[in-house]
Amino acid sequence: MGAAPARPPRRRATGVPDIPGNRPHRHRRDRAARAPRPAGRRLTVFSRQPKEAAVQEPHKPWAVVPDVISDADQLIATYSSQLEDKTGQASAGETRIVDGKRIFDPGLERDLQRGFDEAAKVTGIEYTAIEGVTILRYPSGGEYSWHADNELVPGLGDTRKLSMVVALNTEFEGGGTEIMWPRPGFSEKISLPPGDALIFPSFLYHRGCVTTAGERWIIVAWAEGAPFR
Repeated sequence: MGAAPARPPRRRATGVPDIPGNRPHRHRRDRAARAPRPAGRRLTVFSRQPKEAAVQEPHKPWAVVPDVISDADQLIATYSSQLEDKTGQASAGETRIVDGKRIFDPGLERDLQRGFDEAAKVTGIEYTAIEGVTILRYPSGGEYSWHADNELVPGLGDTRKLSMVVALNTEFEGGGTEIMWPRPGFSEKISLPPGDALIFPSFLYHRGCVTTAGERWIIVAWAEGAPFR
């Protein structure tokens, strides 16, 4: 009997379908694509009237905390005649057209601290103290150009880690706070009802948008601590 015919060599599978000796790829769906979308986190906000509050969508590094203060009208009435003109060059590349007054009010600081504490839970950013509580008035045409707040605190070696903007009124047009996110060229504008606070990491670039009519009143403050690592 003659020798059996030689078997053809096996071909290595290349993943291309419909060719003898090859096996098509079995594509697996990405595990992340199958994961359910995370639900928005919830905060219990401790204020004079506690309520449940939805934080901004989980991928956004800021929080909106309602009812941080309840005496917005009283703050405006108290400090409207004490403001100082802060128009001019704030620092390199920044311009501002606002009036303001630094406030030393332990009761107000306690209210703001509750907001910072809630934001710290969301962002994971720790802080040690609150500084720079200031009331600002944006007149018609007022604005504060793009800038970041994470400067060193003089004499302490600490840095600003969380920034807070609290709305005091709605009798204006335009305005609002715009945050550059998630990268240069993209941003989101946030407007608030009186008493609510926007809190975000101080290294994020942001601006106070132009007030086109009326006067916009806000409180700003910063939470400071050891520099970011």
